[in-house]
Amino acid sequence: MTRLLLTLFLTASVPAFAAPEDEDDSELDLDEDETEEEKKAREARESERLDEGDDLDLLDDEEALDQIEGNGEKSDDDLLGDTVKEDQIDQEGQDNSKIYREAVEDYAELAADEEMLAWERYMERYPNTLYKDRIERRLDDLEEQLYRERKAIKEDDRLDADEREVPISQALLLQNINPRTRVQAGFEWGLPDYVNMMLDYEHGISRELSVHGGLRNRFQTWNFEFGGRYAIVKSSRTQTLFTGIMDFRMALSPAYLAVRPQVAFGQRFGEQLDVQAQVGIDYELRSGSQVRIIGGVNVTGRIDERVAVFVETNYNAKGFTDKEIDGLFTFPVGSFGLKLYPAIQGQDDGFLELNIGASVPYATRYYRWHEGSIMGQVNIYL
Repeated sequence: MTRLLLTLFLTASVPAFAAPEDEDDSELDLDEDETEEEKKAREARESERLDEGDDLDLLDDEEALDQIEGNGEKSDDDLLGDTVKEDQIDQEGQDNSKIYREAVEDYAELAADEEMLAWERYMERYPNTLYKDRIERRLDDLEEQLYRERKAIKEDDRLDADEREVPISQALLLQNINPRTRVQAGFEWGLPDYVNMMLDYEHGISRELSVHGGLRNRFQTWNFEFGGRYAIVKSSRTQTLFTGIMDFRMALSPAYLAVRPQVAFGQRFGEQLDVQAQVGIDYELRSGSQVRIIGGVNVTGRIDERVAVFVETNYNAKGFTDKEIDGLFTFPVGSFGLKLYPAIQGQDDGFLELNIGASVPYATRYYRWHEGSIMGQVNIYL
């Protein structure tokens, strides 16, 4: 009896276990029986899902990113009825929406050049990224942004260079060769009884042009001096000056007018060394006058930010056309000393320049205004 009951139970259980297997076979048969038209329609739908990303911006919402990938947190079913998880990657070198979102958030705070580098590395890591078109558009935008920034910086540098000064040092016994607004005051006291006081104001009309006027003692007579300077070359990039000087002096005792045209050259070598030279004539507009050659050279070297040393020579000579004179009247003078650039509260560096030095005549002939002198000078640049 027991054997009969067991046989009946096994016979009834066989259809129950076989039913799911038949169901799976029927579903697979449906996929195998897919027609060519259905296959093309399915491939078109899949391609359309991937191409939707081309029309989206880099920072779209999460639902739009999931549509590009074809999956998301809501776990859509694919064509075969299987569930696609968010962290699933179909092939090597391919990202998904989660990876892409994290990259967008991480790169958002980077500078343009750093963000470009980050996206290029992302593309190297995920060459089969689903967001390739979107990333390439972002790279194009970043490249254009960097170009605009470089162009703006270049133009700013050029404008700054057009406005910056060339702060070449001021000589003691030579003319100023750098057109700018300044006040100059100084003295020279020489043995046995030579006294030279100077006071001059120069006004910069433009970066290249200035005019000036002041009092000074030259050649044993006081003069009112006036004129202008024009910098033919004034380059803050090469630190070069080439200046034309047209000065006049009105002698007071005796009274006469003299013209003093000169050309001057100055060059700065970094911030440590200044070299300048000038040459010209002094011609008195009165009968019996002769052309006098004037000029000189100054070399200034910085010891530190506030102190410099200088050596200088200036030259005066006449008698080129006088046949009755055996040789020239000459009075060359060598000078040396210190320059100080004190820091003034509320003013830029270089606002004040103090010069202290001494001069000694050498190789003089017929001329001799003094046997040696001490000098002091103050320049205030406004």
